[in-house]
Amino acid sequence: MGVYPRRVERVLAECVEALLKGCKPLPHVTTSCTGEARTKCRAIFPEPSETPEQQVLDEQIIQAIIPGHDGKVGILTDRAPLLLKLGLGEMRLDLPSGQRQIFYVEGGVAQMKDNKLTILTTEAVPANSINADSARAELAEAQARKPTDPAGLDQREQSLARARARIAIVSGK
Repeated sequence: MGVYPRRVERVLAECVEALLKGCKPLPHVTTSCTGEARTKCRAIFPEPSETPEQQVLDEQIIQAIIPGHDGKVGILTDRAPLLLKLGLGEMRLDLPSGQRQIFYVEGGVAQMKDNKLTILTTEAVPANSINADSARAELAEAQARKPTDPAGLDQREQSLARARARIAIVSGK
C-alpha cells in the first residue's frame, strides 16, 4: 500500500475524530470573501510523484481556493474543520505579501484543522511550470481519441478535463 495512502487514512481519521467531538461544520462552499481576514493558516502539500512525503510549500496564507471534487472551495481563518476530496484544477493561494501562488492540483484530499490547511495530492504543478503548447497538444490528442468501451470513455473525459484545466491556468482564465 505505501506511505501516501496511510497518511491519507490518518488525515481522514483525525478529521472524523474532530467532527465527532462536537465540531459544527460550516457550509463548505464560499463564493466570495470580503473583509480584512488575516490567517494563521499554513498551506502544506506533498508531491508524491517525487516522494510521498516531500513538502512542496509551507507558507502563511490569507486565503486558499482549492478544487473540490464537486466545485471550488474557499478557505479562510478559523474555518470549521473540513475534510475535502480534491478534484483537478487550479489551486490559488493568496499570501499576506499580496502575492498569489497558483498550482495545478489533481486528486487527493484537503484537511483544515486548527487553522492549518494540509493538502495531500497526487500532483501539484506550479502554474509557471505548465507548458501551454503541451496542454493544447494533450487536449487535441484527447479530442481525437475514439473510445470503444466505458473505461476508454472515462479515460478520455479525464484527459479532456485535465488538458482544459491546464490551459485555463496558463491563459489566466
